[in-house]
Formats: sequence, structure tokens, C-alpha cells
Amino acid sequence: MKSFKQFITEIYTDNAVSVESKFKKMDNNHIAKNYDLHHTSKMGEYDVSHATHKKDKTHALTFIHHNGEHVGTISGTTHSDGKKGFTVHKSSIAKEHQGKSLMTKTYAHLATQHNHEIHSDTVQSHAGHNIWKKLHQTPGVKVTAHMKNNKISEPAFHNLHHDYSKSEYNKNVGNIKHYVVTKK
Repeated sequence: MKSFKQFITEIYTDNAVSVESKFKKMDNNHIAKNYDLHHTSKMGEYDVSHATHKKDKTHALTFIHHNGEHVGTISGTTHSDGKKGFTVHKSSIAKEHQGKSLMTKTYAHLATQHNHEIHSDTVQSHAGHNIWKKLHQTPGVKVTAHMKNNKISEPAFHNLHHDYSKSEYNKNVGNIKHYVVTKK
């Protein structure tokens, strides 16, 4: 069985090009040619565009641009039940834009301004887990933990301890299946 990292790398890598450099090379022509744009909006000094692939409607991408340059991408799958939003599988920010909580702001922006319901994946990196912790403290959004027993609760992030010592990725702990962010 492939690891999550192998799975993601296979999906987003062409001829050994890294995920980050491939996303950074996406320009507006590539986006227009391959994706149906659903909306573009301002988020401070950034433009946020959400689209689905023209051929594979289940593949959702959110593009983040700064001064016309592509600086970030959120990749995921659309909800099979028809709800507006997606499940996040991979997010990437150009190094010069890291450390600004840009992913947290983008998830919150999509939830509050466009009524997206955004789900976490069942496997997260340390940085990915921190996005959900920060979202839990963000005004205007609600983060819930969906449990393996199908119950929904407010996540108690102070009780969650992930062990990243053996791997860059870790499954959600305990009975948590995934997190969901919505507009409050």
C-alpha cells in the first residue's frame, strides 16, 4: 500500500517536478484552459479563485495570486453530496508567502465569503493540523470534528497530540475522522 506522501507525489508530479514548482508554474492561461472558474474574489492583497477541472468535475482547486503571480494552491475533491465546498488533500504556498497564515485566511475566506464547507483530509501534516487549530480560533468560522461514530462535536485541540517523530504525516487522532470549517 502506498503512503499518503507517495500518493500525493504521484498525482501532482510530472517528470520529477516538485508539487510547489508545478503549482507555481500554473499561469492564468493554463487555469482557463483546464478549469471551470466558479468565483474570484479579493482577500486583502491576494486574489482567490476557485475552480473545478473541466474533465474531472470532482477535482477542485483554489488558486491564490499576489500581484498577478500564482503563489498558492489548495487541491481537493468536491463533495459527492452536492454541498458547496471540497475536501482538502494538499495545499502549497510559495516560500516568500509562508508564515503569514495565508492558508488559514484562505479557508476562512472561502467559508465566510463563498459559503464553502471545507473538510480536512483524514491524514495531515504538522502544518496542516496547525491550520485547523488556527481556524478554530478565527472569528466568523465554525470548526467541528466529525467522529468515526458519526457524531459531530467541537474539537478540543488542546487535547490532541500528534506524533510526527516517525513521519511527516499523521492520521487524525482518536475517534476523529475529519474536521469541517463552515461560516458561523
